[in-house]
Amino acid sequence: MAQILGAHPLTVMIDEDDGLYHWTDALFSETGSPPIWNPRVTKSPAAPASGPWRKLDAIVRGVRRMISPSHRIWRRSEATQADPKTLFHSCCLSAMTKYQTPQTRFFKDGLLRDSIKFAVIKAPNLTYFYDQIPLAFPNAKIVYMFRDIRDVVSSMIALDKVPILDNQLRRIFSSKDLASMFPAELSLLRHDDNIVQPHAKMALVAKIKMSLAQQFRDNGLDVIHVKYEELVTQPEHIIPHILQKLGLPQAIQCLHHHDVLQSIGPGGTHRGRPVDNKSKGKWKRSLTHQQGNDIWDIVGDFMETLEYTPL
Repeated sequence: MAQILGAHPLTVMIDEDDGLYHWTDALFSETGSPPIWNPRVTKSPAAPASGPWRKLDAIVRGVRRMISPSHRIWRRSEATQADPKTLFHSCCLSAMTKYQTPQTRFFKDGLLRDSIKFAVIKAPNLTYFYDQIPLAFPNAKIVYMFRDIRDVVSSMIALDKVPILDNQLRRIFSSKDLASMFPAELSLLRHDDNIVQPHAKMALVAKIKMSLAQQFRDNGLDVIHVKYEELVTQPEHIIPHILQKLGLPQAIQCLHHHDVLQSIGPGGTHRGRPVDNKSKGKWKRSLTHQQGNDIWDIVGDFMETLEYTPL
């Protein structure tokens, strides 16, 4: 979804590998939130109470994708080392490399051109910051994607070089709010792997993250639901609908993001790959029959509320 929105001629996409969590850590530091990037690092210096970056409007995808007015966010004369504006500029310098024609969005020094009005932020771990995002981005809209949890688990397992489950459990267990909101789920997640196997724990993590859509809404943010399966099978209908909901003008580039972006993103995402439905239902090929049944047993009730079926 972020790549689709990031191809819009009025936007620029900032991804995890652009250093965006250093930027958001700096934004959230004055609220007392723990750093996102690394729980052991020292917090970034507190951000000033005012400044052009404070006026950002945002569109965030489950945390994942945040679109915000970025005009005049950074000016070299205003920035100091490690403040949010400097860190955002660093993100932009990195983001330049993912565009086939970066000169349409950036000047050579990484400053954004005046034509760029929004930043699309792909930040999965911001899902847990549903109460902090409104403070930094009070006009945010959340583009929240739902997907068959069995396919989500299949993708998590495939990323075997990244300790995804351990990373997510660390964040979940550090949250007092989640402990009170999901006591049964956290109780299961605390069991040894030989009692609750990793694929079942991954399913519980996915359930928790998908359930947090309501928390963004409860904190005063607008939430736009997108179903992955509908997006990949009907992009010509779903994408224009999403753009309309976001208040963005229709743009053919969003239907052809593979002609705008390049390179490989986090998780092995091929930015030059067109939208297709090859990953829809891949759990049937990659998970064992028992794994599929285990996942349905543990999160099936929740999946039924999203209109998924056992088969």
